[in-house]
This record gives sequence, structure tokens and C-alpha cells, in this order.
Amino acid sequence: MGISKFISTVTIAALLLGDAVGAHAKKGGDVNARDKDDQTALMRAAAAGNTDEVKDLIAAGADVNSTVQAQSAAMVIAHKRTPPVATLGQTALMMAAAGGHAEVVSQLLAAHANVNAAARDSRTSLIFASQSNIDVVKLLLHAGANLEARFLFPMSITRTLKSRPTNLAPGETFHGVDSNGAIMTITTSPAGEVQETLSGGICQTAVTWAALGGNAEIVQLLLDAGASPAGCEVTALEAAKAEHHQKVVDLLVARGVKE
Repeated sequence: MGISKFISTVTIAALLLGDAVGAHAKKGGDVNARDKDDQTALMRAAAAGNTDEVKDLIAAGADVNSTVQAQSAAMVIAHKRTPPVATLGQTALMMAAAGGHAEVVSQLLAAHANVNAAARDSRTSLIFASQSNIDVVKLLLHAGANLEARFLFPMSITRTLKSRPTNLAPGETFHGVDSNGAIMTITTSPAGEVQETLSGGICQTAVTWAALGGNAEIVQLLLDAGASPAGCEVTALEAAKAEHHQKVVDLLVARGVKE
């Protein structure tokens, strides 16, 4: 079964960069002050890709590694698939990466933004970028982004196992929980075919996340950089097949990637 497609919500407030926080900062107030959604002016500007605003705020002393500490439905998460509680712990760099704003990402990295900082759900800027913009991914990789950072995403996937667990007879079903907390169901047919279904929080890396989003160019770039197609719970090939991204499937098969 494919995963639900969570569509980004960019609120009107997020687009109004002349909000009270930004205006206050420009007038010499606290450049790191937060608005009602616990975001700083730099976060707002980064999420919207406003390079001039980002430049001015950095010059004024904005904290490039400040994080969102309070959850709100109005938070800006400009990417295509958003797991629950996605904004807690986000930085301006993560927001810019998610939105595919390469120039802003470059500005923030030059200002010493932490490329491997992780949000509360463990996503890094590279994971956010892996479904957005290949130029952003290149910048993050050049800055030393961790290819194997991982997070849990709610989905369900079914795959055929090559062998039957020794304690499971033909026609029996096993229910359990794997090491990442995902619900695991293994069923065997009378003929001996074995299928495993995982549901719940499924471990993802940047390359499996890119495969799940169908971005073949980013998948190829991450593999060329040394990312493991095996992922951490589902492979990049399984992720691409789950969402029927044939171009990514063909790329992975051509590179000899196995399920």
C-alpha cells in the first residue's frame, strides 16, 4: 500500500516577511525574537527563500542555529511529504533546504549553520532537501552532510521474503514489532510463500526518502556520494516501488541494487 501524500502548508503569515518580528529586528530590536509560531525572522526569511532578508538578518547577528521549540499548525514546512510533528527542532537551514532555496542554503552554511543538526523527529537538512532540489543537496554534501542520518516515517510496505522463519509453519501468521517499533506481520501460504508487512514508523535515510519521492537525479547523486541503497529498514528500491516511481526503479536496477 502506498503512503499518504502530505501536502505542504505555507500559511499567509509565513509569506508576510514584514511581520512584527522582522520589522522589530530591522528597527534594532532583538534580531532573535520569536513570533506567535515560535519562529524567528531568519526562519521566516529562509523558508520563503528571501536572500536579501537572510543577508540582512545574518549581518544583524541572527542565530543561524536557533530551533523551533513549540509546535504550531502554522509552522512553515515547504516540502512534499511531512510526517507528524515535523517542525519541532527545525532550523532556518532545514527550512531553506526543504523549500529548495539553494542560495539561502549557501548563505546559511557560510554563516556556520550546522549542516547535521537534526529536528525533533531526527530529520536533517539533507533529508529535508532530498525531495526538493538537487543543487541544495550538492551544497549540503559539500558541507559534510551525513548520508546515513535516519528518521521514522509512518507508512506501510509489504515484501516477499526469500526464506520462511524456522518457527513459522506453512499457513501460519506471526505478529510482532521490529527493532524500530514498526508493527511486523509475517504470513506464510500453504504453498510456502512468505510475505512480511511493516506498518507504522518505518526507518528512512536521505536516499530512501528521495526514492520514495521519485527524484531519480537526487537518488543517483546520493548513491554516487556513497549513500547505501540498503537504507535502514526499507531499501531504496522498495521505497521507489512502493510509490510506483518507475524511473527510480530502473535507475536502481541498472546500478545492481537489490531489494
